[in-house]
Amino acid sequence: MRKLQTFKPSLVTKKFFSDYKDVAVINEGECFIWAYTAYVMFQDVELWYNNHHAFVKYRGRFYDSERLRGVSDWRDLPATEGGGLASRTSIVSFKKEWGRNPYQFATTWEKIESKARKVLRREQASL
Repeated sequence: MRKLQTFKPSLVTKKFFSDYKDVAVINEGECFIWAYTAYVMFQDVELWYNNHHAFVKYRGRFYDSERLRGVSDWRDLPATEGGGLASRTSIVSFKKEWGRNPYQFATTWEKIESKARKVLRREQASL
């Protein structure tokens, strides 16, 4: 399935975290779901993380649920706690690093991806 060409990070928050009144809460444990969903849905999105936070990079800017317009330096994402080391990662390494986390939220990688692809199909049909 083809990914969406235009990156719309607000779509991830709107479709997957619509019940959240404060988007900062997403970054208190579910950042990996937000990042993985963005990766599944949008073309040219890179997965990144540091010891505290999972996020994405698109066309030279870093994004998460709190910074939908992106920032030029990943350290400016509040949930990265301003430091440590961050790096781009492959999907295999990302799942390995964040592997146990889905179960804490009563989900699996497969469920996350399935929901993302369902939204992706709807979005593509509306274009």
